[in-house]
Amino acid sequence: CHDQLAFDEILATTPAAVDSMGAQRCRVVRHHADPRIDGSFYDPQGPVVYCGGPSYVAPFREEIEHACRVLGRRFVCDTRRGRLSWRSLRGAALMLHPRFAPTDTELNRECKPQVKLENAAAATLPVLCSRHACVTSIRSSLVFFEDHRSMAEAISVALASPRLRSPFPFRHYLA
Repeated sequence: CHDQLAFDEILATTPAAVDSMGAQRCRVVRHHADPRIDGSFYDPQGPVVYCGGPSYVAPFREEIEHACRVLGRRFVCDTRRGRLSWRSLRGAALMLHPRFAPTDTELNRECKPQVKLENAAAATLPVLCSRHACVTSIRSSLVFFEDHRSMAEAISVALASPRLRSPFPFRHYLA
């Protein structure tokens, strides 16, 4: 690509994306947290929340809903378009960040921007996510779906896990 396009610099959304590109002159420009989200969003008694594209959660939605019922938690699945689903994080106890088949592709595993992680950090929420390089190269101490025997166990462990902090700020993204 460099020979064809002769670009001066290439930007990546995660350290994993840099690794996948094999580019020598590559900078990571992480996705920023939405500046409208803050630490007041977290409520330890609140629901388990997923906000994003419906295709990412669809294969396990029934299992997630069942696990939440078993744990006495409400599940909020907000798939609104127009970038409004972040509002569902207000009052949440846990944010889900899944990427299951068929959306579990190489591009998504390595290079997908991690706006969900940054928004969770801005809201100071714990996260339950898929173990992908793009996730773990940004934040390493997370709870992963596949580390547990059941969805209820994974959600329970994630609810008790440390909350994310230190979101990547918008001003750094712009710089």
